[in-house]
Amino acid sequence: MIEVMSVPIIVTLVYMVIEVYKMIFKSKPVAMKFIPAIAGVIGGAVGVIAFFVVPEMILGAEVITAFITGMFSGLSATGVNQIFKQLKSTTDQPSDDIKEPNDDEKTQ
Repeated sequence: MIEVMSVPIIVTLVYMVIEVYKMIFKSKPVAMKFIPAIAGVIGGAVGVIAFFVVPEMILGAEVITAFITGMFSGLSATGVNQIFKQLKSTTDQPSDDIKEPNDDEKTQ
């Protein structure tokens, strides 16, 4: 049962680290381009650390499996971020059903 929990734990840890990274480097747009790569590397590192510290947490019996599991868990943290970002952006915009006509549509 604990193997199933490894992915959400890694996702949560990487998500928190990436949020701190974004707060530190928010004024540097170039640094923001590397967020998915950083998330993958951090996730892989957490997977390897978990493999040695809590081996029953990671599925598989090899370090490379732990790294790959952690890497994909870390990359999924960026997906989780995008889900929240997209949900927020859609709630900030008016619905398509109540769309105001633009100037071209008013003259026709």
